[in-house]
Amino acid sequence: AQRRANAVCILGCWAVLFQNMSAEKAFEPFQRMRFPPFHDATPSVCTFNLTILDCLKGLERAIQSGYISTKTFDLHEFQHFERVENGDLTWVSPKFIAFAGPHNVYQRTPQGHVMLTPEHYIPYFKKRNVTLVVRLNEKQYDEKKFLSAGIDHLDLIYPDGTNAPMPILLKFIEACEKTPGAVAVHCKAGLGRTGTCIGAYMMKYHQFTAHELIGWLRLCRPGSVIGPQQQFMEAIEGRMHQLTPMKKSNSKGELLPAAVSSSNSSYGVAQDAKRGGNIHTVLPSRNAAAGGIVTTGKMVASAAIGLDITQGDKLNDQKYMRYRNNKSGLPSGGNMFW
Repeated sequence: AQRRANAVCILGCWAVLFQNMSAEKAFEPFQRMRFPPFHDATPSVCTFNLTILDCLKGLERAIQSGYISTKTFDLHEFQHFERVENGDLTWVSPKFIAFAGPHNVYQRTPQGHVMLTPEHYIPYFKKRNVTLVVRLNEKQYDEKKFLSAGIDHLDLIYPDGTNAPMPILLKFIEACEKTPGAVAVHCKAGLGRTGTCIGAYMMKYHQFTAHELIGWLRLCRPGSVIGPQQQFMEAIEGRMHQLTPMKKSNSKGELLPAAVSSSNSSYGVAQDAKRGGNIHTVLPSRNAAAGGIVTTGKMVASAAIGLDITQGDKLNDQKYMRYRNNKSGLPSGGNMFW
């Protein structure tokens, strides 16, 4: 059943992306079939009914919002950067990178996955016009490393596996509105807290529903939004839709209100390379310089560091094992979203 669901989802995505079908039309041939819901990144029983149609609607809204274009999507680069050892980062919109949290020390866990440092990310972030890094998990690196490179840094820390307190969520949205470039957001694994906060911004700016949002995020970054965070996104959907989006600041640096728009200009990030922008699709285009993450420096074994194991650590290890066992970069079976 899971493999059948995966196959139908892929067919539906093809129809939406390459045949210009609506999500409803793409799913129509399969609507009488029964499929299991798409599971989050936990081993527990699924309590959130995320359907194939939700994922297709999320993709459809992302296309309408200018998040992705088949003319510029670079599959090789997407698969390269989603691997743990290459940065474990994903563009989920022209405004946001979701990535796993860096560490002070370049190291490898006992399970084998690599932990990178801020220095590994800075050259790529600078090339891609990232102007703000937001940390949602406990401190594991010195933020001055980003600050000294000219990248703003914001701590909005709350417990792993929980929902964002509304003051933190609103502060996150405000900070992202004010920064002129792209925002790189991380928690421990860059899945739960990261997807929740980024998702709230997307709800506000492009009116994603909770189901559309989670479907889109998991197409981009498998495992995003975890456990009770799924129901939390439903709970805040109405409030996010009612918030007034902001557009680029005026000459005095003041943010101005704007109507809800499907235009990427509402992100405040130049979308056209001819206008000087560094980000013009959800992923770097084929014509853009890779600016890859260079993993150099002395690596130590994390067993000597004495790290406490959290849900985020377990998710990182699961992701590493999944890709290590499958050189294609795709899940070897079961749910394609985790």
